[in-house]
Amino acid sequence: MEKDTFTYKNNTNAFVMIFQREGLFGFYRGYGAAACGIVIYHGCSFFIYTKLKEYVKINFPSNYSKWYVDFGLGGLSAVGQLFAYPFDVIRKRMQGQKLLLDKK
Repeated sequence: MEKDTFTYKNNTNAFVMIFQREGLFGFYRGYGAAACGIVIYHGCSFFIYTKLKEYVKINFPSNYSKWYVDFGLGGLSAVGQLFAYPFDVIRKRMQGQKLLLDKK
């Protein structure tokens, strides 16, 4: 797709061209994969954060309310993104497949 000369002039032009070429559902291509990725990402991140927070509360009660502990646990909870990344790849490929198929 990087070699493609297909470009939009502005947002309005992009909206009109997508609607003309793909119809209303063209705006939602890859939405299912994106929704799965979001649910997995936020679900895993929230689960990891709450479990780590419980661990700190039980084993290190004096550090439980420190800001840097929350900051560090929040960073560790981003591991959930590793599980959601494949859905992001699928979403992007689904969004671009229509243009690639039209070129053939």
